[in-house]
Amino acid sequence: FSKTLGLLLLAYSAWMFASLHIIAFSRLSLLLIGAGLLLCSIAMFTWQRRTIYLFLRQHWRLLLLEEIIFSLAFLLFVGIRSLNPDLWNIDVGGEKPMELAFLHAVLRSPYMPPYDPWFAGGYINYYYYGYVIFGALIKVTGIVPTTAFNLTIPTLFALTFTSAVALVYSLTRRFTVALLAGYFVALIGNFNGLAQLKGQYVALLAHLQPPAFDYWQSSRIIPYTINEFPFWSFLFADLHPHVIDLPVAVLMLGIAATFILPDGGEAISIGERRWGKLLLYLLAAFVFGTIACVNPWDMPVYALLLALVLIVRTIQEKRQTPKLTMLTSLGICLVTFALLCGLGYLFYLPFYSSYQELYVNGLGLVQQGTSLGDYLTIFGLWIFLALSFFLLELYRWWTARSRIAMTAETRRIAEYLLLCGVVLAFVTLLGLKTLLVALIAPGIFLFI
Repeated sequence: FSKTLGLLLLAYSAWMFASLHIIAFSRLSLLLIGAGLLLCSIAMFTWQRRTIYLFLRQHWRLLLLEEIIFSLAFLLFVGIRSLNPDLWNIDVGGEKPMELAFLHAVLRSPYMPPYDPWFAGGYINYYYYGYVIFGALIKVTGIVPTTAFNLTIPTLFALTFTSAVALVYSLTRRFTVALLAGYFVALIGNFNGLAQLKGQYVALLAHLQPPAFDYWQSSRIIPYTINEFPFWSFLFADLHPHVIDLPVAVLMLGIAATFILPDGGEAISIGERRWGKLLLYLLAAFVFGTIACVNPWDMPVYALLLALVLIVRTIQEKRQTPKLTMLTSLGICLVTFALLCGLGYLFYLPFYSSYQELYVNGLGLVQQGTSLGDYLTIFGLWIFLALSFFLLELYRWWTARSRIAMTAETRRIAEYLLLCGVVLAFVTLLGLKTLLVALIAPGIFLFI
């Protein structure tokens, strides 16, 4: 998470100075801010050098491995982008010219908000802040914007993949599970790809020319909607706010996990523990405010997540206390949540003071509903995994409570029903009705 957080701090400091018209958004200002952050890091290192030395001695292999993973992920997508670096294709280029226009506007604007590339004398009335984050990196490095655009996509992919790996490894201490998490977050798609492969296989069996794989179709499952997923957006090089926000969102997940995980047991003073808790709250407000500024559509989800982890933490700490104390603590928890949201808003007050809402009249129900098949094509895998986990945990809980009372035959029936439920759910989600029928008879026969 250090790369994402460091980039956010650098960009935020330069953006705030430029928004307040104190210092222009330039390479010199960014270098000075970077030097200031370096001095702060040196001071922090001096203050906590024993803890840092101990951490490095214990975890240097893990840190090296994470750097290798980041480098490999970055190089992988550099190779993919090198196969088609075109940003100007009218037919299949998507909105890259408009994204590049926003990026150029940020790079050429000495103060914020940046100028509007389509309206002389105006400024961008849009959630442009994501382009500021990588615009700061582009200004520091001096890379040509068109080249930097194609390097930003691999950077986002590597940050997202590595952050997911780091988060899950810190939770499970299992490297294979952590890699699987990175795969789930940054690489896996929906069931449309599998359905297209099924169509190609059927065509081959019928001695017909198999249809070409249509990657665009995988992002347009529900009619008149867009159903992109991270890997599709990376592959398409879609430098939109919802893509730029991905590593920031994973960082927010890491902060949420820190709220509810128990302390590591280090021998630290009460003062250090209080300072650590204060810094955690400030960091949560800052990153939450960043999410709301980079891509406001993500904000409600992470607001609910932040509220949930605060409530869970309060319940964990006060579970042995009287009900009145618990209710009082929950009330304080909700006040804390409101303060964190307000602080996140204040962190980015210059953005909101210049932003004008023009075209949104509120939210409402859509007139055309989503079919179950389309819904399962998009979310079927995640429903299957969540349902499988729930059934497995339910089975473990049940067998643990009734291990003595249950006979071997009863356990056998329970295991069979669990297996059938998982397999049948999987083939149903894939729409393989023939396989569904074919599995029932052999399953009953083998059970008997």
